[in-house]
Amino acid sequence: MNNGSIVFPTGNKPISERELEVLRLLLQEKTTLEIAESLQISHHTVETYRKNLLKKTNTRSIVGLVTFALRNKIS
Repeated sequence: MNNGSIVFPTGNKPISERELEVLRLLLQEKTTLEIAESLQISHHTVETYRKNLLKKTNTRSIVGLVTFALRNKIS
């Protein structure tokens, strides 16, 4: 996906394709362990992606990430 259509807070780096995959799985209410199994990565790596997403979107919670995703039509 081209991140050009996603609105990022000023100065933040774009979301990587892998972070976008994690975000989409979070939107499907997948747990950290389910995401890790699905992407064949460790749960620690999933947590890192989640932290990066929070930082890049200037959000503080999963609810904030969901709001960001809805505003940017990420599904």
